[in-house]
Amino acid sequence: MKTLITVGQAYRPTGISATSRSASWVIANVYTGVDGREYAKLVNAVDGTDFKTIGVDALGDSRLFTPVAA
Repeated sequence: MKTLITVGQAYRPTGISATSRSASWVIANVYTGVDGREYAKLVNAVDGTDFKTIGVDALGDSRLFTPVAA
């Protein structure tokens, strides 16, 4: 089953403490790359100048990322 990824959802790397807010990342944009794969641009929840791009498949993998409860 494919995980629904939407703008505004927050995630943290699996294994990082739920109380560690600096480790939370919020989806800023979802797009299809030139390779045809879907990607999510993430912004750090604490430092809005810190961005990274992750494949949507990796973001939906519970071994790698865990959704942060709203």
